[in-house]
Amino acid sequence: MAEAGGKSFNTVDSKDQLMLVELKDSIYGGYKQELLNDNLDPLATKFILCTGCNGLSREACSVGEDQNIMCLTCIPKDATHIPMKQARESVPNIPAKCALCTRGCIWKGDMGNLTSHLDECEFFVVNCPNSCQMILQRLELEEHLKSDCTHRDVTCEHCNGTVQFKDLTKHYKECQEFPLVCQNVCGGTFKRKELQNHINTDCPNTVISCSYKLFGCNVEMKRCELADHNSNNILVHLDCTKSYVTDNHTRVEGSLKQLQEEKVGSNQMTEVQQKIKDIEGKITDPVTIKTLTDKLNNLQTVNIVKLEKQLAELTSKKCDLSQVTSLETRLAAAEAKNKTIVTENTTLKTELAAFKKGILAKIPAPAT
Repeated sequence: MAEAGGKSFNTVDSKDQLMLVELKDSIYGGYKQELLNDNLDPLATKFILCTGCNGLSREACSVGEDQNIMCLTCIPKDATHIPMKQARESVPNIPAKCALCTRGCIWKGDMGNLTSHLDECEFFVVNCPNSCQMILQRLELEEHLKSDCTHRDVTCEHCNGTVQFKDLTKHYKECQEFPLVCQNVCGGTFKRKELQNHINTDCPNTVISCSYKLFGCNVEMKRCELADHNSNNILVHLDCTKSYVTDNHTRVEGSLKQLQEEKVGSNQMTEVQQKIKDIEGKITDPVTIKTLTDKLNNLQTVNIVKLEKQLAELTSKKCDLSQVTSLETRLAAAEAKNKTIVTENTTLKTELAAFKKGILAKIPAPAT
């Protein structure tokens, strides 16, 4: 059911619609008298009215001895009849009005042009071509297709894709260009296709593991807290790294001793040697050690620079000598700690080199 022009229409219940179907599609009976122009003299059509359907005769014939005027399709079976040429020629020229004049159509013309008029009459009831099952007047169809039809094609404002209006909400839940607010409440809005990458690599509120997790630091924090964590835990990370190297050293020696005692075959020895090389690669890789050393040195340098800056500020303000002395003492302690870290790092490199040399010396030559 649809509201059109203040009146409801239905293809089954509407009397007007049924009449229109008869007018356009039926081949039975005559034209309804309601279609005659209001100003037409009833006597002008009296002698061409069908005595069978009481409508204006369609293909008028004279029937039987009584010469009754009837539509060709209204004539009883086996009744004799003669076509009425004059009546048939006069019917198309009889003044008529649109069957939808009660809805507002003001068309007036000849009966012969009525059917073609209905093909374009703005008040004629039609079905939506988009199969949305709406029934409305032809004059309302353009606006319906533009703004109201649930089956009309619309363009997604985010991806410029075409989708039916009824499916737009579902499309928004899948559209890769649709903007989404970061679930970590960082305040950012991202396209659906970019959100996961933001969370994994950039979001300051994503919870991540410490950079030194491999070496034993299992602390987790927001990404925005990582720099402070590393700065405040230099010695802890150095101890973790040292313990990691020591533990691997012990495991390698144990594995080597076990292999020598069991006198494994040449193929097994080759496999173990490869495992040892893999472990060595993890604990002696110069790039990894250099990276860790650089990070430790940089963090220590940052702390020293901060202390030097504070000392300069206090000196420029002619602060109390005791404060300056305290800062100088802290600065000296920081520099000493830095030297200790550098020394321990050098020692660690020496131990690793000796360890590698010892392992290689202990590995027997492959059997020939």
